[in-house]
This record gives sequence, structure tokens and C-alpha cells, in this order.
Amino acid sequence: MSDERDDGLSGESIEEIVDALATAAVFASVDPETLRRLARASRLVTIRARDVVLHRGDAGDAFYIVRSGLLEVLGDGGERVRLLRAGVPFGELAPLTGEARNATVRAVRDTDVWLLPQQAFNAVLDSDPGFARAMVRALANLVNESRPELHVAARPRVISILSLHAGAPFAPLVDALTRSGDRVQLCDASESGDPADWIKRLEALEHAGDTAVLVATDQRDEWFRFCEREADRVVAVAACGARFEPLAADTNPDLVLCGNPAPGAIARAQDVMPTRSHHLVDAASSRDAIDRAVRRVLGTSVGVVLSGGGARGIAHIGALAALHDAGVVVDRIGGTSMGALVGALAASGRSPATIRTTLHAELVDRKPFADYAIPRVSLIRAGRARAMLERLFGDTTIEELARNYFCVTADLASAERVVHRSGSVVLAVGASMSLPGIAPPVRDGRRLLVDGGVLDNLPVEVMAAENEGPVIAVDVLARGAPGARRAARSGRQAQLPSIVETLARSSTLASRGRADQQRELATLAVVPELSDVGLLEFARFDEIVEAGRRAAEAALAEAPTQLFAHP
Repeated sequence: MSDERDDGLSGESIEEIVDALATAAVFASVDPETLRRLARASRLVTIRARDVVLHRGDAGDAFYIVRSGLLEVLGDGGERVRLLRAGVPFGELAPLTGEARNATVRAVRDTDVWLLPQQAFNAVLDSDPGFARAMVRALANLVNESRPELHVAARPRVISILSLHAGAPFAPLVDALTRSGDRVQLCDASESGDPADWIKRLEALEHAGDTAVLVATDQRDEWFRFCEREADRVVAVAACGARFEPLAADTNPDLVLCGNPAPGAIARAQDVMPTRSHHLVDAASSRDAIDRAVRRVLGTSVGVVLSGGGARGIAHIGALAALHDAGVVVDRIGGTSMGALVGALAASGRSPATIRTTLHAELVDRKPFADYAIPRVSLIRAGRARAMLERLFGDTTIEELARNYFCVTADLASAERVVHRSGSVVLAVGASMSLPGIAPPVRDGRRLLVDGGVLDNLPVEVMAAENEGPVIAVDVLARGAPGARRAARSGRQAQLPSIVETLARSSTLASRGRADQQRELATLAVVPELSDVGLLEFARFDEIVEAGRRAAEAALAEAPTQLFAHP
């Protein structure tokens, strides 16, 4: 809490509090005069954006009514479960029951609240038996009623564009945001120099369902601090190589770097200021890169998650080709194992046709998984596979890829899933493809990394947690064991798999059930029919690609329109 003001209450203010109290379930049957007695004991408190009003577990010594601004109720995991706007009471249950607070409440915008102390309740309860009876009935109703929590969509309503240094090229980003829809409004400090008026302007836009875009260029002035504090999402803009001061520690901005970065420039910028995402805007791709950043900020970007599955993962190429041909613009890519490889190629900017040609040469002609060894640690040495990755990606880091990308591995030492969003592409993808027993683990510091499919073969929740738009999941292992359906149809017994095939299948058994849950999180699931394809049958390359295309085309025929809506 930032400030308490003892301004004295006017008759109008008291009636404002009474009206708000009357809307709360616990006070619905209390007479207006008793509510006025409570209102006279209140005081006005101002909470700065991002400050916490109530912590879960705190003593319930008061309750509140929102006078202006916006608050959010947070769940156990820190997720937003409810918004509190002007006129809404909150925190009333704990003072009445004597229990601790059951949720955390935090300011989203600068907010004024009326605080009504518990002593006022006690005084009225002691002197007014009717009030006491009303409270008993109200509490009984609260206990007996099931009131599901509201899940609030994460689409930002206030976006701040902040220039990190003099001359930072933010204008193209502002232009792209304001032309992204007719419900996006540009606001600036020239409308008023009074922060109270700024808050009122934001409230009016939010009430109308509009998105406000705030722009600030001078870190020393109050408008800049206001924009940094009030935004649902902050986009910080800088030129590559420019020196800048970091924003506040809890800002968690998107970083847009403009120009041609030197190697390691992104990592150095993130050392100065940790970010939630980064976007490279160079001369060659400026329009596409800016539009991609805008879609991600607005929560309309399409993400694709590609599963592991050995040779079946070749189907991802056909699925990506079908998405491209249908006009679906993919801004974010994630994957596991073979999905990590195909996804990294797509994230680097290669077209589906180029990926098909490249991987046919690598996987079919060069046979990177055929360098068998005496099985002390693994069945193959993985030298050929690493050479393949070095040819494809060289020294490229994940943060330097054209599109947002992550891949998943499993740490043998800690038995934990590891999500790779930065660092060497060769290391991350190589580790994500290292099936235990077949390929050796990849050492990364203290970690021993293996194929991510061991723990999470379809990491949709990793991408969905970003709340940046719809997610398409392509799962090439969803239809059961290879040969099972074909054998069932023909009436013959399925042939026993090789030791390599057995190890490959066994490594993903534990994550099969999890994959079923992950598909439910996706906006669209693409499941190619590959049940008769072995995990090492790379020779069936063209057939597998076409199976992926057919499955994606069938799924897209019933896809929601949001997958095709690109500003």
C-alpha cells in the first residue's frame, strides 16, 4: 500500500460506499442506516500498480471497496482468477469469520480503495442485533453456495512502448500496434499532466473494451514511470548495441532490438535486463518481425508444438507445409526430440519445402543414427547426429533464431523437465534427440540431458503458459504402437520389434498419458495416422511427410477462424 488519506468523508462519499456495500452478498439484507455507520468509519487508501493489497494467509483485520482503478485476485500458482473494478467490495469474508485471507490481491493499475476496519464491524455487531442476524445468514449462504472462480483472459488492455535510450526506433512498432485493430487507441501525456486523469482515461478505454497503447521516451519523467507501472505488457525498444538502463525489476518486458546484432548481442542485452521475450528487427525482415512482435504482445500469435516420435516426426514437415498453404502464420515453435529438430529448422526461417529437401539428405542419405557402438553407454556414438546438427545450425543460438523457439529435454540427474529458450541450438536439439540407451546423454554443466519425450513428449502447456495466442499441437505418437492396427486388421500377429525399436518405444511410455492431457490444451490437434511406421523407418520419408500433410489438412477444415486472423 502506498498511501492513506484522511480527507474526511463527504455525504456523497458516504453514499458511494453505501451503494457499493449494498451490492455485496454479505450486506444485501442490511438496512442503509447501518451501512452508513460502517461507511463513516472508513478511510481512503491508494495502492500503486503491482503492489499487493492482501497476501494469502494474512490476518483479516479489514475489508475494502474499490473506488477507482483495477485489482486482480491471484490463485495458488500466481495466476489471475478474477478482476476487481470500481464499486466491488473484496476481502469481506476474513474479518467476519476470523479466518486468515484465502487469496492474494494485487493492484493492476493505480487504485483507490475504501478501507473499512474490523473494529467498525465489531461495534455495529455489538449494538445492532439485526445486523448480527443478517451476517449469520449471509455467511451461511457463502459457505453453502458454490461460487466458481472466474478465469480472466490474458489479452492485455494497456500496452506501454518504452524507449530505452535517446533515438530508439519505436515509431514502426507504435504504427503496427495502432493499425492492428480498430479497438486499439494511442494515448499520450499531452492529454493531461495529472496522473489521476491518466487513470480515468485508462478506465474509460478498458470499460469500452479497447486496448490502450502508451508511449514514453524519457526514463526520468513521471509519465515514463506511469507507463512502466500501469501496463499489462511492456515493450522496451532499443537499437542493437546501444547502452541503456534497465527497467524496474518486476517489469518483465518484451525486448525489441532494431538493427543487425553482433554475435551475442541478445544475450548481453538480457544480462542487463531480463525479459519475457525478445524480437530482432533488421532491415531485411523489419515488417514481418514487427508484425510478429505485435501479434505476440496482443495475444493473437499462432504457436505450433511438435511431438517426438523418431521417424514419425518427419510428418511434422507435411503438417507445417499444410499450415503454410492454408495461410496460417506461425510465430512460435516448440518441440521435443524429432519435433525439436524440425521445429528449430522452421524457427530459423527455412520453408517447409527446404526443410523437406534438407532432412531427406540428412536422415535418409547420410543415416546419422547408424554409427553403432559397443553398448557401454549407448547403442550409437551420436557423432554423425552431432555433425548433422553442426551442418544445419553451426554456432547459432536459440535467441538468434528468426522465430520464438523452445525445445524440451529431461535431466537424468534431477528427473526434471528442462525447457531450453536460449543457448546453443546444437546442444539443445542434440540433447532433445538423445533417446536413453540408444544415444549417450548430453552433458550441460551439472545436467545430464536426454530426450525430452521421456517426461514430456508434447509440451503444449509450456507454450500455452505464455498466453500469446492459439496453439496447434502435432502429435505423431498418439495412435498406439507401430504395426498394432495393421496386424489387427490383417488378423496376423504383430512382429516383435528390434532392440533399438523397443528402447525407443519404452523411453516415451511414461509420457503417453501426459500427451493426451496436453492435446486438450491445444486450440487444434493434428494427429497423423502413422501406427504402422516404425520409429526408425526413415526410408519411408516421403510417405510419412504426406501423412502429416493429410492430417493437417483434415484438421484445418474444422479449425477456428482465430488461426487465420493475422493483422
